Amino acid sequence: MGDDQFQAALNANLLTSVRLVREAVPHLRAQGWGRICLITSSSIKQPIPTLALSNAARTGLWAWAKTAAADIFGDGITLNLACPGSHATDRMKAISVPTGPMGDPADFGRVVAFLCSEPAKFVSGSTVVVDGARTVGLS
Repeated sequence: MGDDQFQAALNANLLTSVRLVREAVPHLRAQGWGRICLITSSSIKQPIPTLALSNAARTGLWAWAKTAAADIFGDGITLNLACPGSHATDRMKAISVPTGPMGDPADFGRVVAFLCSEPAKFVSGSTVVVDGARTVGLS
């Protein structure tokens, strides 16, 4: 894998989210509160063997988000990661052969909605993996 491929993975899976947060935070600070929920992948907890570049960029996002969440929490802004595993989206149905049950995309959406809600005001810097217990790591 060359530098161009690595840079493309960093742009797609790390830097776009960093830029989004950087642009949103001043507006959220001005209103005195906000919720940011970045959608990434359960691969940050359990890397996917064939996706080395994506795995590296997404775990970088995880580390960056943990730091950023602490920096903005005092302003009433939360920042969390929601990490889906296999869900029965049209894309997943088209590209993969299910090896077990797939999640309902609407259920994943409800997790994201909670992270963006007022009751989640003390949930920040968290990584919520929604994968039907497929990730085997303890962290």
